[in-house]
Amino acid sequence: MINHLYVKFISGGELHYGRVVTYNEEAERLVKEGKLLVADAIYPYTWVLTEDDIHDLPAEKFGEYEKFVHKMHDSALKLSNSLEGCQPGKLFHFTAYDDYAYYVVTKVGKKVCHLEWRGFSMDGYTDPVLDYKGIITRERCEELVADQDSVNKMVRSIVGD
Repeated sequence: MINHLYVKFISGGELHYGRVVTYNEEAERLVKEGKLLVADAIYPYTWVLTEDDIHDLPAEKFGEYEKFVHKMHDSALKLSNSLEGCQPGKLFHFTAYDDYAYYVVTKVGKKVCHLEWRGFSMDGYTDPVLDYKGIITRERCEELVADQDSVNKMVRSIVGD
C-alpha cells in the first residue's frame, strides 16, 4: 500500500476531505485487509475506504486540503461570533502541541454542556480529556466561551473583521 495523508473522496454523492489514519489498531488491521481508515477533515467521523476510493492531495502549504479546512474554520468562526454567550455553535480552542484543538458547543443543558471536536488544526489535534466528544460543566463552558470571545474581540479590533 502507498502511504497517504490528505485525501478527498466521494461518499453519499458528496465530496469529502480527510486524513488517512495510520496510528491505531483498527487502522493497522484494515491495512492488512487492503483497506484504509479515513478520518473526516472537520467532523469526528471515519470511513473505511480502498485506495481506489480516494484521491491523494499534496501536503502543501495553502494547498486544496488546507484551503478547505480554512474555509470551514472561517464559516464556523463567523457563526460563533454571531452568537452571544454559551450556546450551540460557539467555538473555542485549547493549546495542543504546536497548534490548537478546536471544539464547538453542541448542546447546552442546565448543568452540563456537550462539546464536539472540529478539525481546524491541520494535524487534527484533540484535547486528551475531551477526545472527539465530551461533556463539561455549564459553568466551565461559559468561562471558556467568554475567554474565547474576549480573544476574538481583541483580534478583530487589531486586524478588523
